[in-house]
Amino acid sequence: MPQLTRQTPRPLSHKLRRKAKDVIHGARYGSRLYDYQLRGRHPLRLLGTLQDPWPGNVVAGQHILVGRFFAAGHLLKNPQSDTGQWPTDQLWTSPDMPARWWPFLHSFAWLRDLDEVGDRKAVRKCAEALVKSWLSAYDQWHEEAWRPDVLGQRITFWLSHAPLILDTNDLVYRSAVINALARQSRHLARCVHLLPSSPVLPLALIGLCFAGLFLPHGEAWLQRGQVLLARALKEQILTDGGVLSRSPLDQHQIYKGLVALQRAYEDRGLEPPAFLAQTLTDMLPFLMGMTHGDGRLALFNGGVVLDETPIKEIIKVADAIAAPLMSAEQSGFQRLERGGVTLIMDCGPPAPHDISEHSHAGTLSFELSTASERIIVNCGAVPSFADDPRGELNRMSRSTAAHSSLVINNRNSSELLESGLIGEGPTIVTSSRHEQDGHLLVEASHNGYDGRYGLIHHRRLYMSADGHDIRGEDRLERQKMSAGQPRLPYDLRFHLHPEVVATLHSGKDMVTLRLPSGQEWSFRARGGEMAVEESLYFGDGAPYQRALQIMVTGYVDGEDVALQWSFVRQDQD
Repeated sequence: MPQLTRQTPRPLSHKLRRKAKDVIHGARYGSRLYDYQLRGRHPLRLLGTLQDPWPGNVVAGQHILVGRFFAAGHLLKNPQSDTGQWPTDQLWTSPDMPARWWPFLHSFAWLRDLDEVGDRKAVRKCAEALVKSWLSAYDQWHEEAWRPDVLGQRITFWLSHAPLILDTNDLVYRSAVINALARQSRHLARCVHLLPSSPVLPLALIGLCFAGLFLPHGEAWLQRGQVLLARALKEQILTDGGVLSRSPLDQHQIYKGLVALQRAYEDRGLEPPAFLAQTLTDMLPFLMGMTHGDGRLALFNGGVVLDETPIKEIIKVADAIAAPLMSAEQSGFQRLERGGVTLIMDCGPPAPHDISEHSHAGTLSFELSTASERIIVNCGAVPSFADDPRGELNRMSRSTAAHSSLVINNRNSSELLESGLIGEGPTIVTSSRHEQDGHLLVEASHNGYDGRYGLIHHRRLYMSADGHDIRGEDRLERQKMSAGQPRLPYDLRFHLHPEVVATLHSGKDMVTLRLPSGQEWSFRARGGEMAVEESLYFGDGAPYQRALQIMVTGYVDGEDVALQWSFVRQDQD
């Protein structure tokens, strides 16, 4: 039986040492001597045009034209303006700029959206004004604006949208942009190794490779980028093709970046390094295995639906063929699929502490869809752009209660720290998969409640050969009995997609679920009291949507608890 383990978080001393190193390097980078060291050959032109293979959002681009920014359903408005518009000369220096928008703005990822707008004259004028004002404020090293992860993406987007920002009669500005690209690339080549191994490291290194491909005299940057990227991918991509962070969103972003890099080599007439093609081949089945019938990601560990490139479009651009991975044992996910019905289950512990920023306390949760319609979901993730100053919505969306799983005593199975990382939680998660005559069964367990309550959560999920009969069992196993054992409440939750209509029958013994297509499913449960209550859905960005959830509640006394439940399709001929 496969078993995944998670180490306890690193001690505080490790974090303090890293912080001290950051302070030392910051003092060096901010000096006049270092700024002088970034000077070098002044490139006169680019060696080609880097094509961005991924489309932007035309609505977001239209907002930028009038001085606003839009991302993941959130609109950045200027609180000092009645219209919410940001004057170009204030955008980069305003004290009213929320810190949560900084990485997005300084990465220039929004150029992809601006480039979708049809009025080319207005678009070029807007892009030039924004880049010019950025150069006047941040052309020299800045702790946040020149962070390696932000810097790598800025190089990527400046190069991939060079026709937009460089199509100008202002030759002084044009020269300044190209020179700034060279200076930033020199800095990235020197500092990228300081970035801890994490999902953002490959994206930064992809930017360094782009610089080496498209800027004159960049051969050394390309060589260094290739070596470090191969090493980073070896650390971040598991043997089943999943990412170490266990975040479908990280998987999605890294894969898209690697596809764009592979195409860039081909556009420059160069042979891509062998590790690049192999990594893409390894990652795609896992990425497909984490998608529902609507072609978009499942809502685990930061996964979102809004603003993603559909997987079918990614496959088309990548010119790849692969089948969804059904059993990702190293990454800790299982996919059950029959008759157009898809069930995806989280069978792993949270990511390692240092890269658990996107991890949720959702071990053993699952999602269920039929064709392109989602039925059972997790609540999703609150985007970093959300106005959530106390982090309450973020903690809510990452809690165990926001997942289709079982909660004991209203406590999370994994600890959500104030730092945004995951602390204590499941250290051992087991799973096994069985198939017979087309029928599927997954059995899994985690020990996230063992330390506090002496309970192990076991979950079994069954799917019939036609996919129309889903059955489950959740069992709480006592590790030891003791006198005066407290009586603990439990909640078994099944969050419904906002478009699903749920009706609890008068006898409270069944819930009928009606989908937009008219398809109907019934839910039944034994072992607890059934109810339909309100829920929130963050999967489509902002604002969040009202939704419903089925709850089965009861108490854990001295004995083990076993709950049986089922989802059965009703509208069949």
